[in-house]
Amino acid sequence: MIVLQYMIAGHIHGNRTEKIDFMFDEIIDKLVVRKTCKTPLLLIINDIDHKQLICNYFNLFTRKLRSRGITFTANKRHFEPREVNAGSKQYKSRSNQFLSEIPTEHREKYNAHAPCSAAQLIIEVM
Repeated sequence: MIVLQYMIAGHIHGNRTEKIDFMFDEIIDKLVVRKTCKTPLLLIINDIDHKQLICNYFNLFTRKLRSRGITFTANKRHFEPREVNAGSKQYKSRSNQFLSEIPTEHREKYNAHAPCSAAQLIIEVM
């Protein structure tokens, strides 16, 4: 399993958008195409929920996988209501489902009570 947490937004806000294309190519070349046959690979890209800034990059990644002939399934998910979902399915709850597992001192320190507002691209490579 590979999780990219706010990597796209980090590059955008750092004025390094050209690095996103490179990063996707590197993930595909160095990880996806080299995975052992019949070994599961799950990629989760979790980032801010913004169509122009982030969600279009989700589509870029899946286009790159298709152009390389890679077999995969992709699901887009989000937490906040939207007018147009563009193929994304909304989660039922925005709350932290693991709140009871987080020690009290960490809940406050890391703002674990905050509702989630991210978008996700979940890819299973066959």
